Amino acid sequence: MTSVRQSFEALVADVVAASRPRCGYGLGAIAYRHAVEITLEKGGAAFVVWLRRAEEDTRSYRRTARFKVGHTPDPPDPLGYAVIDALCARLEAWERALSAAAVAPLFEAPAAPGGGVPLTLEWLAVQAGLKPACRNLVRPAQLDALVPAAAAGGLHLEHTEARAFLTGFRTLGVDDATTIVHAGASRAAALRAADAERAMIDTCAQGARASDAQVRALGAALGYPDCCVEAFLPVRDLSNAEIRFHALQRTAGPAARLLNDTAVDEQSLVSHCVCRYDCAPSLRYAAALCDAFARGAPAAAAALRDRLGGLMVVLRSGGAFRLALAAGAADPARLTLVDAGSGARFEAWRAALEAADGLEARAGQARILRGGREVARLDAPPGEVQIRLFS
Repeated sequence: MTSVRQSFEALVADVVAASRPRCGYGLGAIAYRHAVEITLEKGGAAFVVWLRRAEEDTRSYRRTARFKVGHTPDPPDPLGYAVIDALCARLEAWERALSAAAVAPLFEAPAAPGGGVPLTLEWLAVQAGLKPACRNLVRPAQLDALVPAAAAGGLHLEHTEARAFLTGFRTLGVDDATTIVHAGASRAAALRAADAERAMIDTCAQGARASDAQVRALGAALGYPDCCVEAFLPVRDLSNAEIRFHALQRTAGPAARLLNDTAVDEQSLVSHCVCRYDCAPSLRYAAALCDAFARGAPAAAAALRDRLGGLMVVLRSGGAFRLALAAGAADPARLTLVDAGSGARFEAWRAALEAADGLEARAGQARILRGGREVARLDAPPGEVQIRLFS
């Protein structure tokens, strides 16, 4: 562990310990991903406090000079906010002694305890035997740390620099994540996935379109369900948001929260584009991965499962909103808004929902409610807006 992480964890532990007599929260796991995630627990309930870089374009509960600080879901009671406020006060004092370069390692992919692999769900899925290999985008500078960590965790890596190839598919907002890393439970599995993607890269470099056979080969190497790969082929030139929208349109039954990748959070249980949000093979995989995650980090797994559920308002293009039951609310119409997106339609929905405590959808329209009264009405044609409960 880097010295800045040791210092940060000591700070968090001090804040939680000092606030515990009054607020009652204990410290669970601290995970270092794209965002730093701190799990706080109380009486069997848990929520996650996250830190992101201050320059990220995202809304937050608080911000300091170097960080944006938020939470997901809402704390179980108002005292959870007191813990976050105390943490932010300590962060402001702590960060004044640090440069931007000094805090950067907080957001690098970490090794697991004992020198294991980075604590990402994709790597965990391979370790648990749920898929033969996985793929991640990383910054080139991360490779030196990832290779020995993978070996210590029993995984094999193949990496491919693919800046030109990824330019047309950039969705993560991390411009310097230009290296594709394929991790496999065996060298053959990692190489099979890497070779399948390298064949696609070579085809695209020649100005041609990757063939359906090449896409199928990569999907098989990564363990994606056949039904999802076949559903992906006719829509693969669309944006990720549109592909997910189509899958939601095709979902006749209840949408499963464990498959929710429309949620406004960078973490989901599935990395492939599902054919539908009630896809049985995908749901079996997601449930098994959630169980594997819970064995090592039960509070964090519970918090992830919680934030994947809720009423989703998904725009065909522009973004999505998650409307979650407010903590402690008896009335299911009292909602907490979490959102991500941009554009005129997105802003119209956000402006309406920010003043709302309920939503009623019917016949291609959405009634936005406050105290049981309609405060706005928005068009919601099913070809442009999907309003679905993920449960």
